[in-house]
Amino acid sequence: MIKIDKMMFQSVKQRADQYAFSSFTHLTRADVTDCVPVMKNDRVFMMMNKTDKPEKRIVYWAANDGIALTEALIGLNQPVRVSFVPEAWKALFQRHGFEEEAVLKEYWLQDLERFRDLPQTCSRVGFKEIDEISRISKACKGLSRGFTGEEPEFFSGWIKGSNPNVLDVGASEAAIIGRKQNNHLLGFACVAIYGEKKKETLWIREIAVEPAEQHQGHGLSLMESALKYGCDHQARRAFLMVDAQNQPALSLYEKVGFCCQGDETEISMVYNPSSTVNEDRQRLMKG
Repeated sequence: MIKIDKMMFQSVKQRADQYAFSSFTHLTRADVTDCVPVMKNDRVFMMMNKTDKPEKRIVYWAANDGIALTEALIGLNQPVRVSFVPEAWKALFQRHGFEEEAVLKEYWLQDLERFRDLPQTCSRVGFKEIDEISRISKACKGLSRGFTGEEPEFFSGWIKGSNPNVLDVGASEAAIIGRKQNNHLLGFACVAIYGEKKKETLWIREIAVEPAEQHQGHGLSLMESALKYGCDHQARRAFLMVDAQNQPALSLYEKVGFCCQGDETEISMVYNPSSTVNEDRQRLMKG
């Protein structure tokens, strides 16, 4: 399968710009590198990643109206996830059998200075821990809506700095910070530093704790160590995204000073044609 390079990605975005609404506005090349077009017409343009795992199947889209998009998605006749659904379209999607999967919001912490002198309770982990990091990530599947965990390749690329998510935002100092007890990994946080002119923003991409070890302060230790890492690498502020219903995570982030900024949200919805409700709806449509 041909991977989408920079020139191809620019071509994709130019095509998406021809429509009134588009999820491509919010995407980087990393998001669509393994995608292929699944529909192109004057009302809708869609690309989908190639995967055998239904929970990982994502459609990226551009459309002139919500009806065209819902009809095209249903026409794929397979479980799909679609992100960046406009708030005004949410009710329409729900009427057509889609369910809300997650509502991600931006959280920021504007001053990291107070974390500079904190004791270091966590440390950077390396390639030998990759499999264990991935196992913990997958063990946390479903603890936050829409989260399914990541493969070892994601984390090895993060440490190398070759992960497409890191490359596409021009981030540097990518690292994974681990929380250990008796040389046993209990949790981790993926961090990197980015910025348009100066790299002054700490990006916390993922933070996860072994489910059996949660609610024991390990998440707070990881968060404080991540923020200290940002200070040590000249970051002045920190950024992350979180589902609006992930109350344990929200409590942790707000405890250290993160605040939701702006009204923009990333709404993700899922459609499963084999669900009882949608099977009944399809039978009625066929008469």
